[in-house]
Amino acid sequence: MSDGKDLQSKYVDLLLKEINAHKGKKIDTIYIGGGTPSLLDIHDFKRLLNGIYKYFNVEVTEFTVEMNPESVSVEKLKCFHEAKVTRVSLGVQSMDD
Repeated sequence: MSDGKDLQSKYVDLLLKEINAHKGKKIDTIYIGGGTPSLLDIHDFKRLLNGIYKYFNVEVTEFTVEMNPESVSVEKLKCFHEAKVTRVSLGVQSMDD
């Protein structure tokens, strides 16, 4: 049986395959959300971001990533900054135990 990290990596592989199918398309808005994408480990998140910039013609005006406050790390925030993320959306519901 696969563990969570293996499933995450396979999911990113499939996302990259889909992104590659649309390569060259111009995009100006990127939204990575739904289901707390910040739970991806940093390696898989960087693979996803690199694929977006490799296959799409990116002219970002808005780049949003959803995060759960519990999964915020300095390393992830640095990664987001390097990828030109313009907004981090925090899930307020996750602040209430």
